[in-house]
Amino acid sequence: MDTLSRIRIANGLVVACGVIGGGWFERYAAGTNGPFSFDAFAVWVAAPSFVMLIPVVLANTVKAQVVVLVLSSLLVVGGLLLYWDAMFLHVDAQGALVFLFIPLYQFVAVVVVLCGVIFVRARAHVATNTTFEGNARKNAARPSM
Repeated sequence: MDTLSRIRIANGLVVACGVIGGGWFERYAAGTNGPFSFDAFAVWVAAPSFVMLIPVVLANTVKAQVVVLVLSSLLVVGGLLLYWDAMFLHVDAQGALVFLFIPLYQFVAVVVVLCGVIFVRARAHVATNTTFEGNARKNAARPSM
């Protein structure tokens, strides 16, 4: 197994932790801990982690995958720590608002990461095509023997 595949697996594990952890916090806050008791808020909390799989799939170099891994880890760990803080450390009536705003902020972060990955892919594609076109022009300019 090559390095790129290992990093993708690590990214998948981070995303799974985000989905499971966020879903658990939402279910705990709702007062139901059943395995099949998901509602719209549970989907809302888990959605940014699922969307984070798009940059994982699109990143095609080791450097890009490492950047996506670090950013997705920060996204998941930061979200889970904020849920923990709102539910257990600073219990307040407005603590439930974290389930509305943390996923929204996570979506914004995922879109920024996705734009970065798309930019890096496009830049690499342009550089590759430019090199191929330049080599083709040089070969065409040479007289054949």
